[in-house]
Amino acid sequence: MPNKSFITSKNMLIFLLVVVVVISAFLLLDFKAATSQTNSNTQSNSYSTNNTGINFSKEVFVYIDGNGSISKGMGSEIIKGFNNAGMQISQIDEFKNKYQKPVFIVTIRNSDILYTPFYSTASIEAFYFYSSKGDTKYYKGFKKGENPTVRFYSNESKNGEYIKQGALSMKDSTKGLISLNAYTNHLEKNLATNIIKSFLPVEQQWRIK
Repeated sequence: MPNKSFITSKNMLIFLLVVVVVISAFLLLDFKAATSQTNSNTQSNSYSTNNTGINFSKEVFVYIDGNGSISKGMGSEIIKGFNNAGMQISQIDEFKNKYQKPVFIVTIRNSDILYTPFYSTASIEAFYFYSSKGDTKYYKGFKKGENPTVRFYSNESKNGEYIKQGALSMKDSTKGLISLNAYTNHLEKNLATNIIKSFLPVEQQWRIK
């Protein structure tokens, strides 16, 4: 006759294995059987000389300011979106005061994310900056919300110069079964799509795929 304590220990082991498998599935796999309500608001300002805008024929450096998983994933989605829009993109890993090519910088200002397998919420603020001359001297001021005065000098901008900066505020509520990877991807793609739409001028929106 089997020992009761042995049976109890065996059942407990099976139960623990099931719990580990279920938790691992939500943390490691990518699945979603949920509905999301995502609202976003963007504000942007641009500054230019000689009616200069985004030059789609020039290579653009993209710098992701931040090491968080959402920052990196959002940056990857933005690069993918720019490539689909026909832009020539090179990702860079070092922040400089001046680049030799146009530069696009994106960062997460604030994020408050609550994940559970059944109900998840997020409130995220992102910011982007673009300079056709690769000049980042105004980036940190805009990032902090200081709204610095942009000045162009004729000897530096004889071929035209274009600067654009924008802020995105996004709130999300997702109900239903969803894995951590799926929820993270959902946030990253929504952030990237809204930033690209805010960055590209209206007449270039057709480039978004």
